Amino acid sequence: MSEADSQSGAAVGSAPGDQPGKIQRPPSKEELLFELIFGESKDILDAQKTVTEVLTQMFVTADAVREAMAESARRLETMSAENQRELVAAHRELTQTIRDFEAKAGDNLAVPIAVAVGRTVKHQSAKLAVVAGGAALVGSLVGAGVVALLLR
Repeated sequence: MSEADSQSGAAVGSAPGDQPGKIQRPPSKEELLFELIFGESKDILDAQKTVTEVLTQMFVTADAVREAMAESARRLETMSAENQRELVAAHRELTQTIRDFEAKAGDNLAVPIAVAVGRTVKHQSAKLAVVAGGAALVGSLVGAGVVALLLR
């Protein structure tokens, strides 16, 4: 002890408020275990809060993905109905064209029917390409959206 400590009567290593000259006792096993468990429980609670926040964000993201998929399904259903109407109209047009050629040409139908079918097929092929392209675009956008949301 230094001279100043001996004059004040404080022991080395004593805590403020301890009696002068009294040596501080080491903490008991119960006190050590309590401090250890209390410290660990704080860490566990902090980890639980973090996990809860992450799960909440994941649920929000999953809801957004679910809503996007539902919207895409509605769009696809609408496009499918429109495409079906177009195909039915094209089929009717083809049937009417064949009837018209049968009425005009009589027995010599082979050439006119082939020409009419060729024109109709050419016309419908363009429509089919547009429909297929639209469906591929929507499918790729949905897939890209799902992948982007899952990779966040």
